Amino acid sequence: PFIRRWDVSSGSEAMESLERMTERVDFNHRRVQRNLVTLRRLLNDYAVPEDVCETYKAVLHGLADVESDTRQHQYIEAQVLFPKILQKE
Repeated sequence: PFIRRWDVSSGSEAMESLERMTERVDFNHRRVQRNLVTLRRLLNDYAVPEDVCETYKAVLHGLADVESDTRQHQYIEAQVLFPKILQKE
């Protein structure tokens, strides 16, 4: 991935660029989190009604999985990946 090629030891310009990128990623994470909260609220916490078809059930389960995977991805980026890169300086 692109982030593996990032060399913050090459100077302050690279470091500033990385910091700007992490700020954009953080902004996008917060926006996605708000959207996921809205989606969960609109879909009653992905509770499956009794009288729905299997496709509807699968969609709700899939959306719950997407939310979980997205949160895990965001956590890894914010708490593991970026701090590790920023330590290289």
